Amino acid sequence: MASAAKSVVQTLRRYIKKPWEITGPCADPEYRLAVPKATEYRLICPASIPTAAVVPTADPSTVYDIKYFPRDQRRNRPPVRRTVLKKADVVKMMEEKTFDVADFPPVYLTAKVEEDYNARGGGYQVLQENSQILLRKDTLRSLRKRFTGKLSQIWEAHLEEVIVEDDVVLILTVAVLILTVEVSGLGGGGSHGYMCTITPECD
Repeated sequence: MASAAKSVVQTLRRYIKKPWEITGPCADPEYRLAVPKATEYRLICPASIPTAAVVPTADPSTVYDIKYFPRDQRRNRPPVRRTVLKKADVVKMMEEKTFDVADFPPVYLTAKVEEDYNARGGGYQVLQENSQILLRKDTLRSLRKRFTGKLSQIWEAHLEEVIVEDDVVLILTVAVLILTVEVSGLGGGGSHGYMCTITPECD
């Protein structure tokens, strides 16, 4: 009986304490015995601001004005104006458009163009356009050796046959070498042209 009473007293001592031994928020004299409901607990966050936040937009009149520098005038610029042109408007503008001589850059004119075709050290002498000189057989042979591989095989074979027979008239132009062969014994006569796009040279 004594042991049972002793165990009951120890249990009561575990849960029932003296007022000065009670710690925690419940030790405050104004402590509410009832726990607040979930709907009543922290209705407004302590860090929240009572005023609504201003959301910035792209419209210049509603842009949230934040000036990082006191002399930043980029937000004071006038709004961008855009003009939409249709095809009828463009046609009308082109019909009304006029051009003046002053709208174009001045033209650089020369009274006379002089070119030195016989410059010293030019490498070769260029004859006047469409001028003709008569070449003999020995000169034509050296000319054919100089242009070996430049002409096609058919023209080389024909040129070899013509060298033994006839003379050749050489016509020099600015950038194209044309060999006009006066043929008298091949197929009833006539003229044949040989062209190669290489720079001519004259001795």
